[in-house]
Amino acid sequence: MKTEETLEYTFYISKILFWIFYILTILGVWTNAPNYLNFTNEIMKIIIAIILIYFFNPWKKTKCTKFHREVVFSSAIFILFSISLNKLLLLKI
Repeated sequence: MKTEETLEYTFYISKILFWIFYILTILGVWTNAPNYLNFTNEIMKIIIAIILIYFFNPWKKTKCTKFHREVVFSSAIFILFSISLNKLLLLKI
């Protein structure tokens, strides 16, 4: 598997896990969900940083694809949730 494909696969899996734990935390269905949400939150930060550094570093010419636009958009949404809404959600629990 190529590096790009591995990064895409890892990004999609971590994004799905983040939303699953986020919804479980909101619904209060699983008491350990907030712990896993925090862990997934930190992992997502690392994955997003690696993807952005890999694809958008100044030494590599990158043609923006649908995946690149999705990563940038998802990163912005993730930052919004992890900075503000996630903190408020975990304070209420």
